[in-house]
Amino acid sequence: MEKPPPDCSNIISRMILVTAVLILSSCSSTAPQIIQTSAQVIFDYADAESAPDVRFSVFVKSDDNVRRFSTMTVGYPASGYEWKITEPELIASSDGEWAGWSKIEPRDSESIPQGTYTLDCTDAYGNETRTEFTMAYPEDLIRSRARDIPALLGNGSTEKFAVYSAGKTLLYYGPRKKGWTDTGKIWQDYKEGDSFRRCWTTSSDTVVCILPPVMRLSDTKTEKK
Repeated sequence: MEKPPPDCSNIISRMILVTAVLILSSCSSTAPQIIQTSAQVIFDYADAESAPDVRFSVFVKSDDNVRRFSTMTVGYPASGYEWKITEPELIASSDGEWAGWSKIEPRDSESIPQGTYTLDCTDAYGNETRTEFTMAYPEDLIRSRARDIPALLGNGSTEKFAVYSAGKTLLYYGPRKKGWTDTGKIWQDYKEGDSFRRCWTTSSDTVVCILPPVMRLSDTKTEKK
């Protein structure tokens, strides 16, 4: 599943995202089964010199209607830590609907534990479904700076652009467009654009690094890319 850049603007957007809503409904006494899980560790760089804020996201797709999931609980059995999601986000994408949360923070300012996690999904009638997923990332990213990316991600890493309006609405998320040789070309394509962020992902799509925002200038100056 391609997911949006989960940045500090609280905008849930697309690596194919089109909306985020919570709709509770249920018409069955049996919990839907989870058929796919997508988890990502997110490193968010506010500026060039600061270490990143770190969080993680997890979303699931089921064989039924993910809107039936009313609560989700992420657990890390090795420590007993749990994170409860009481209002899951719903993402509609080209390959179906996903439910989950994009802003799960580590406990007590600790690093995000690597290893096996559990995810319990419960519907409005109390029916529960469990799945597991694994979290892994290069530990050097915790102390990294924006300039260290994408070198730390290794071969196969991918760069994409997230372009935002002044109101933080996502206008575009995807690869660099042909002709984007400087920021002026971006603003020509997106006249309402006010800022953009580069987003680098690992080849496995399990790690996302969101680089600092580049703001639109008030004059005609451009930045070579």
